[in-house]
Amino acid sequence: TSAGNTGGPVDYTAQSATVVQGASNMLSVTIDPDNLDYVYAFIDWNRNGVLNDAGEVYTLATSTSSAGPHTVNITVPPAAAVGSTLMRVMVDYNNANPNPCRSATFGEAENYTVIITPPHNTCATALAVTCGNSYGASTVGVAHSMPANICPFNGAPSTGGQNWWKYVANDDEAVTIKIGSAS
Repeated sequence: TSAGNTGGPVDYTAQSATVVQGASNMLSVTIDPDNLDYVYAFIDWNRNGVLNDAGEVYTLATSTSSAGPHTVNITVPPAAAVGSTLMRVMVDYNNANPNPCRSATFGEAENYTVIITPPHNTCATALAVTCGNSYGASTVGVAHSMPANICPFNGAPSTGGQNWWKYVANDDEAVTIKIGSAS
């Protein structure tokens, strides 16, 4: 990382994470530490261009000299605007007042993209998928909504949350679907 915010935030908006309205996600940041570093994240959930509205500011570390990782559990507001929005991650030296527009002598701000999708935990709200793409999801905090007559693939029917996807083939082709965590 470089010292200072000269020239504005570093643009990493080509890097994105997909989140679901109402779902919880862990944000983890590792820094090049100094004494007294503060680590903040700002996510423009309502996409109004203001990064420090109520509920859009997260503190990951205060007055730290540790590289981390510094983590915070973030719940996407159920009314968060669907689509791409900005997330700014900021390391600010000795500043306990989070300000996403602050010009700091020491620290760094980095911009990323967050893609917000609606919940897809019922057949009716299944998320359409296409070949060659990866889709993230979480079943943490998702209510059970499996139809009572669904056949279990392996053992008893699911009693936890789930996500629904739909794929419509364009041709007569073989398709492989991988379910599991990315690493």
